Amino acid sequence: MSSVTLRAEQALLGALLTQQKNEHTAAMRLLEATDFGQRLHRHVFTAIQELRTTEPHLNGPGLVDAVAERIGSEPSTVQALADSAPAPAHADAYAQMIQTAAFRREIADASQAFAHNIATTSTSPADVSIEPGPAQAPSDSVTTAEDPHRARLLAALERQVEIYSTLANTPDTLTQTPANPSPDPGTITSTTPRSATAEPELVSSTDTPDRPQDASVGERVRLEDELLADLLRNPDQSDVLATFVADSTFTSGQRREMYQTILITAHAGQPIDDVIIAWQVELQRAANRLNHNTSPAPEPPTIPGYTPGAGTEPDLVYLTRLAATETPRTAIEIGQRLVTEDMTKLLRENVPQPKAQYTPQPHPAAARSAGLQRRAATAQPVRRPSVIPLDPSLKPPAPTSSETQRPTPRTER
Repeated sequence: MSSVTLRAEQALLGALLTQQKNEHTAAMRLLEATDFGQRLHRHVFTAIQELRTTEPHLNGPGLVDAVAERIGSEPSTVQALADSAPAPAHADAYAQMIQTAAFRREIADASQAFAHNIATTSTSPADVSIEPGPAQAPSDSVTTAEDPHRARLLAALERQVEIYSTLANTPDTLTQTPANPSPDPGTITSTTPRSATAEPELVSSTDTPDRPQDASVGERVRLEDELLADLLRNPDQSDVLATFVADSTFTSGQRREMYQTILITAHAGQPIDDVIIAWQVELQRAANRLNHNTSPAPEPPTIPGYTPGAGTEPDLVYLTRLAATETPRTAIEIGQRLVTEDMTKLLRENVPQPKAQYTPQPHPAAARSAGLQRRAATAQPVRRPSVIPLDPSLKPPAPTSSETQRPTPRTER
């Protein structure tokens, strides 16, 4: 059983323990005790069903004490379950998750048992029991290789086992590995109440003990976490964010997945909290593995000092941390800041900058006009000499005697 399914069981039981009788009739009607994967949860659910019938007036602490007494456990164990519901109003969604996980487990187990019996017996496939039994030596008379129908049926059953086992169980890389392995599901153990967990601080998923986080990178990651935290708490902003914040704005594949999943879930009108989003991410990843979808995700913005994929938190741990984080700004405001930073960085890298020695030169006509205006403004006025009027009584001087005796030159023809 995956950790997300286990968390959904805890969330549903917490909702049933804290709400009134008639608020979750759909969840009570959909489920049976056998749908729960852990024995403690089966006992608690059965006790709640019985007490809702015999003592319908019980609720709150009285119901917690009555359930603890009926299953023979400590009240603190049941109270921890009561405190583990992130959103009691989403009980019906948790019930659907539990029912789906139970169906997958049942199909996977039945297909595996049927395939085992077909592979180890020589009888007709129609006569093979789906109940698991001791392994039998295959008969020499009929083998799978000699019976094409048997081979196709076996391949189909093995495919069903692969599909439903993949959907019902999450790889270790996607879930948190507990420090102390949980005991056998048949034992009754206490769970950590949600309210008892100290609210964690926002930290960068790229922080490592050996490498201090660059300040600009830490600020960027913190803003991305704040955006997702506020969007998780107020998903009504998703329609606006989808118009200008692309998934490539986020600097890790995990954050891009969370952002896309929240937008899709909100657009479908489904309830949203950390458990539901973790479940949706798990479904999508399982489907991608089954379809061998290996298409590369869009490249994140280039940030100095950022190492993609370093120190990624498990999905459920990451979402639980975001759900407990208070943000001073809305997701839309943070999205505007992130997009502005990305566009500024993109323009700085791609638009050529002018050289330091370059001085813009004006147009020749404009320069000529400016020069004439400058010259006209600085030119000194021209001083004209004063004119002295002539005395009308003055006469030109008389010619001298030498000038009168000079012979007149003759012109020969």
